[in-house]
Amino acid sequence: MVGDWSKTMLFASRDMDRNGWLDANVAHSAFKDVQIAVMQFDFAYEAVPKSRAACRDLAYRFGMDMGTYIEQVMETGTRPARGIEGW
Repeated sequence: MVGDWSKTMLFASRDMDRNGWLDANVAHSAFKDVQIAVMQFDFAYEAVPKSRAACRDLAYRFGMDMGTYIEQVMETGTRPARGIEGW
């Protein structure tokens, strides 16, 4: 899911850069933010109890935070100052 969002953001950024809407550096930096958040998610996953509810909660929070972040970058053309909340 995150990989799909990242790919969408990366390909869309090329079109947006051509149109002068999204700076390529913003897209590249946002892509790095996503990669770092994925690594932090992996670390957090190792720390949660291995129960279905705990894993589902972690995945839900990550998906919501990541989706919100990527949508904001795509809509505004800027990276949020707070980064990806929680990650």
